[in-house]
Amino acid sequence: MQSSDFDPLRPHVPLNVMDASLEQMTDEKKATKSEIQAIYKVYPETQSCRRNAAESLEPLTPSIVSIMVDEWQRWDTIEISLVKRKISWGEAITKAKNTAIETNKELTGAWEKIDSQLQQSHMAEIQQRQQAFSNYMQYLQNQQLINSVNRPRTTNCMGSGNVVNCTTY
Repeated sequence: MQSSDFDPLRPHVPLNVMDASLEQMTDEKKATKSEIQAIYKVYPETQSCRRNAAESLEPLTPSIVSIMVDEWQRWDTIEISLVKRKISWGEAITKAKNTAIETNKELTGAWEKIDSQLQQSHMAEIQQRQQAFSNYMQYLQNQQLINSVNRPRTTNCMGSGNVVNCTTY
């Protein structure tokens, strides 16, 4: 978060929880009143960002959005424990990091499934196109045969005495 409202939380919360330092993960301090107020102040911004992300991804990848919403709920639970001073900053960051790791595994599986479905769809489309091309080529061959049987013919006959010579082409 770039907002100055987030400033009191910066020493405790890394921009990417996966980059949390050992110092942050072992911090035994509990949230102060000013830090709790900062959490309350930035929470609506966070919710708005989450909502925008979910709305933009929902039409394309609903399974991914479902995983993200579950992660956000787990993060909210961690934040609630932090605000209620039930856990320290270190515990919150460690839980958040574990949540992120778990979510990344779920997202990887979901993306692999989506990729597999897209590959299957692509292969089916290629097969359909190949079959359509094959059908079209067969149609052309049949049409050539039909045209050769039904084409107009001309017969020229020439007679000389009792002999008639005819040529058809």
